[in-house]
Amino acid sequence: MVKPENLKEPSYQPFCLADVLLGTTDIQQLTKEIKEKLIQADFSIIGEYSPYDTNRIIIISNTLLKDIAQTTQFGAYAAVVRVAITLVGDKVQISYSNPLYTAHVYRLSSDLSPLAKSLQNLLGHKQTYGADQPLSKTQLRNYHYMQSMPFFTDYQVLAEYSSQDQALRQLEKGFARYHQDIVKIYQLTLSKNIALIGFSVLRGDVSDQRIMRKLDIKAIRSAAHLPYELLVKDGSIYALDARFRIAISFPSIPMGGEHSFMKILSVPNVLYHLLKKVSNPVG
Repeated sequence: MVKPENLKEPSYQPFCLADVLLGTTDIQQLTKEIKEKLIQADFSIIGEYSPYDTNRIIIISNTLLKDIAQTTQFGAYAAVVRVAITLVGDKVQISYSNPLYTAHVYRLSSDLSPLAKSLQNLLGHKQTYGADQPLSKTQLRNYHYMQSMPFFTDYQVLAEYSSQDQALRQLEKGFARYHQDIVKIYQLTLSKNIALIGFSVLRGDVSDQRIMRKLDIKAIRSAAHLPYELLVKDGSIYALDARFRIAISFPSIPMGGEHSFMKILSVPNVLYHLLKKVSNPVG
């Protein structure tokens, strides 16, 4: 019998590498085939976009994921899985955000293991990756990159309205007003009072392309980091602090150096003010 002190808590990585194919693969056709597989397995395609030329991201959900995501206060951030198809050199990498990791980061009531198993069977599974040292359940449920950096509970309140419908209407106005800077990728309605909205930043210091050029430099890409999310709940519009949202996808990012937090130091503040404008459009 193993003594309790010798039991090791399981550990997790942010992403799963499903498969690697030759770079001659037709990415458009591959995307179509993956979507068909997912639909046949009762996943819903919530959104799809290309943050840059060599990449395609599919955002998916299913009934299990949506149900579990509603059982905790801010679990709705975990209501989607992001599947990435990325050309790297002469290879195409198929990867996705790891549900087991996500479940603990967003403090869900379930570890999403059935979902993780389903995706492995559908898409394949070569390895998990994304952190130099995998993180335990305890570390993830209390994730803190370093002193002075935010926790999951240090969320941002961008706007508060009298109803959920009004909040969503104002966001639509905001996306229309600032369409040159930011675009909505998907909107997932979990209930009459909860919606998750994914968005892409198109230009400037906080653009998807610039951030990924600075951070996503390893041989196996972490493209399934994108897109970012807004949560609309009970008439209020929330966002995760960008320092937390980036750190959970890149937990081994150094504080200093060429590819580090210091190189995107302006991002959290600039993104916050952009989202504030989108959430509080004039008129």
